[in-house]
Amino acid sequence: GVLPASQMEIEMIEKTRQKRLFESMLPPPTDEFSYGLRSQLMEEQEFKEWAEREKQIRDLQEKRLELVQQMLSERTAEEDRLHAEKLERLRNRKMEERDRVLARTQRLRIKTLRKMFKQKSKVERENLRTEAR
Repeated sequence: GVLPASQMEIEMIEKTRQKRLFESMLPPPTDEFSYGLRSQLMEEQEFKEWAEREKQIRDLQEKRLELVQQMLSERTAEEDRLHAEKLERLRNRKMEERDRVLARTQRLRIKTLRKMFKQKSKVERENLRTEAR
């Protein structure tokens, strides 16, 4: 099976055809005038080819730059996402730690209040016993 030609391959084939057509239309280098004309036309064609190649290089560089900018943007977005996740984990851990401290403080407060209530009751009972005598 033969794969279909890519756009780039089609363009290269077309450029080769145009170059062959151009070369076939050049005057033959038989006399000095024809040779000079042929040389001048070939030089102009060469300049056109170089200009086209430079344009291709610029286009390729622009595509690469866009790709690098896109990758940099994606990397920055990923770093931002990871940073936000880390911040959220830290916030959750600190909130859990705060909740544990509050719960422990609340338990200690309740324990202390019960102890104080127990002592108060004990003192009141002793006062009642001493008054009853």
